[in-house]
Amino acid sequence: MAIELSLSEVAAGVFELRLPIPFEDGLVNVFLFTDGAEADLLDCGMNSEESLDAIHRALEQLGSRKLRRLMVTHIHPDHYGAAGELTTVDGAQLYLHRLEVPMVNPPAASNRVAVAALPSGQRPFDQLLTSAVAIALGAGSGNPRRSIFRTASSQT
Repeated sequence: MAIELSLSEVAAGVFELRLPIPFEDGLVNVFLFTDGAEADLLDCGMNSEESLDAIHRALEQLGSRKLRRLMVTHIHPDHYGAAGELTTVDGAQLYLHRLEVPMVNPPAASNRVAVAALPSGQRPFDQLLTSAVAIALGAGSGNPRRSIFRTASSQT
């Protein structure tokens, strides 16, 4: 079932997308950073058909044919839930704070157990981040005032 798309530009090339969740106020904010035919996504909502459909429709509306990077702020289901789908099916690179990795891929679980959001055996990240790293999202990587994201972790 398709939901109404709630997409608004909050700064030049930065778009807030509201996705459905089954708790709290019923919505979570994620952000798309456009760069021509590609876009970066900050958080990704739940792993639900409605959320994934809204992300894909927003990308299409913005003229982005490819989701380049997914930056996850922390490992809660409404911020990380769709990461498996967006990395395996859409091919987005996953950026994750190093302190969140044990929550995604617990050492005791070994490689035999699938992480909830990722298929079994898949590496849980493409880029490990520390709290000192700043990443430019979207277009204008050379412009430090555009869209810089300083990583944080729910474990710090």
